[in-house]
Amino acid sequence: YEVVILDECEQVLRHITGGTISPQQRREVIKRFSDYLYHANRVYCLDADLGNLTMDVIGDIREKGDKDWYFILNEWKQVDKQVNLYDGKKHILEDMYQAISSGHKVAVMTNSKKLVTEIGQALSAHPDLYGSDYQLIHSGNIEEEAVQNFISNINTQLESVNVFVSSPSLGTGVDIQVKFDKVFGIFEYASGNTHYDIDQHLHRVREASEVNVWINP
Repeated sequence: YEVVILDECEQVLRHITGGTISPQQRREVIKRFSDYLYHANRVYCLDADLGNLTMDVIGDIREKGDKDWYFILNEWKQVDKQVNLYDGKKHILEDMYQAISSGHKVAVMTNSKKLVTEIGQALSAHPDLYGSDYQLIHSGNIEEEAVQNFISNINTQLESVNVFVSSPSLGTGVDIQVKFDKVFGIFEYASGNTHYDIDQHLHRVREASEVNVWINP
């Protein structure tokens, strides 16, 4: 290819070297990936959390092909946003359910499919308390046509949803512009799930009056 664009390149490299690709396939995948970068006239790497290791690996491949390379790093600009950190999971769940029952528009971001399912069960069991306008997204339903249709037009769909609960299956590149009253981030320990992933997942909702987070230490 003349041009190769790697969006969320940190995650791309982590997938290539991680458990999402079998050891039997990894050698061929890495070889083909390296060939694409080696032969392309231009390679664009995009990531909000670009690391030195990624820059070194891609730069080394480009140098072997006698290609010039450089990276442009944007300096982080502080934003005036407060994040409330919780000491315990039970406490943040209590506040989350209280916010939902009070009629607030709530987004819940978690790396636990089990928790997404449990929240969904609680919401469906008590529609009189929590309402029925909610959407769940996790690895178990991400391939369903209704969920794919929801994601493809997510900002319009979210206008009529009071509670949105998502695991990382939502995927990268999803930009939620709909404003929520409260965002709750509940993150368990998960192999391969870094603080960069948590940050990306938590901030898919761009506009929120309040952000609340618990991370399993």
